[in-house]
Amino acid sequence: MESPLSNADSLSTTLSGAVSSSPPDRALSASQNQVPQQPPQGGTAAPDPSLYAQRSECLMKHAQSDEKSDDPERPIADIISEQFPTFDADAHVVSQFSEEAARDAKFEEELGTMLLNVVMKTHAWAASRPRHEAAVAGRTLEAEIAQIMQTEAEQEQTRQRLGEFVHRMKNALAALMGTL
Repeated sequence: MESPLSNADSLSTTLSGAVSSSPPDRALSASQNQVPQQPPQGGTAAPDPSLYAQRSECLMKHAQSDEKSDDPERPIADIISEQFPTFDADAHVVSQFSEEAARDAKFEEELGTMLLNVVMKTHAWAASRPRHEAAVAGRTLEAEIAQIMQTEAEQEQTRQRLGEFVHRMKNALAALMGTL
């Protein structure tokens, strides 16, 4: 479906060409009069600026040719009987839709691949995490057990020294009691 602006441009071109009695080959065709809309790339790309420049040049040439022609008006029947240029739906609608559909399919494929990679990495991380945590917890527990065993060994040595001290005190008291 054409936009109202392109319909108006097409109609004004045809009527001005008919009124100025310009030959059909001098009138702008609908494809020259319309600015081709290119599908946006990634949703943000603007149409090519050179297309606007080409359209402006065509319109200026057409306006200059209208000023030069001094022919009398043509009958309305001739104007009405002229055929409008055909609308190329393949070029303006179908090809853009096909390109957009192909881009969407490619994006969905890339997105599927990226999602699969994320799922695989997450699974690998989740599977290895318990092993890693168990290994870290095991090393921590072993370090705590080693520290407790070292503390027990120190306490055993302290107990033995205390026992020896008490034994020596008893012997010293017994020796003092026996001499008195």
